[in-house]
Amino acid sequence: MTWLQNDELIREWLTTQSPAIQNQVNPTDAQVNKALNDLKATLPTSTSYSSFLNQMGISNDDVISMLTVKVRRDNMQNYLASQIVSPAYQVLSRTITTDTEADATKILQELKSGGDFAKIASKQSKDTTTASSGGSQGWLARGQYALNQNAAVVENWLFDPSRYIYELSPVLKENGSYHIAQIMGIDPSRPVDGSMLQTLKYNALSNWILEQQALPTTMITPVDQNKLLDPTNLPPTSILPAGAPSSGQNLPTGP
Repeated sequence: MTWLQNDELIREWLTTQSPAIQNQVNPTDAQVNKALNDLKATLPTSTSYSSFLNQMGISNDDVISMLTVKVRRDNMQNYLASQIVSPAYQVLSRTITTDTEADATKILQELKSGGDFAKIASKQSKDTTTASSGGSQGWLARGQYALNQNAAVVENWLFDPSRYIYELSPVLKENGSYHIAQIMGIDPSRPVDGSMLQTLKYNALSNWILEQQALPTTMITPVDQNKLLDPTNLPPTSILPAGAPSSGQNLPTGP
């Protein structure tokens, strides 16, 4: 279900992109056929593809649909990773994190009245990683904040092209906490550490999804967790193991 939601975000985004980008991301028949052949090659030699379909209670069309989602996802990851380069646009920022909106609102008013951001962050920020340095996060390339926080509400604000130096954010809610951010520097072409560059490339799709989900225009219906145990959504018991593997049992390997 999560992959289907992600695929919807990708497909909606693609409608606003150039034909060249659409062709780069949308799966071709050849790519889907290769994925299907790769899947068949991983089946045990004692199991035919038709037997696999019967056991799973699915059709070839179902598999093609699933593989189309997977290939589009892989293509999107490759495209996004190719766009992450060094040097890159970066911002120097600092933040204050609170547990309640009331506390954040009070601090924001204090800052607007001339309060010292660094001193307030040191004393009141709940982010123990940055509080000791006055809330400083250092220089950030797009994706670094989302990667660290597993969310991108604050990052989307930081990297809005309309931002300016010393600008204070409104109170931003993210991961159950409330944040105030401030831009301390903007460098449109700053080198990215090699290790961080590779990390950002590897996480390109997951970071992009976080950014899209954090947009105020994105509305996602929560997954119905009860469906996870609905018998109609589970594989047949005939192909499920009878129980969890013992601690010394070798687990199957595969792609």
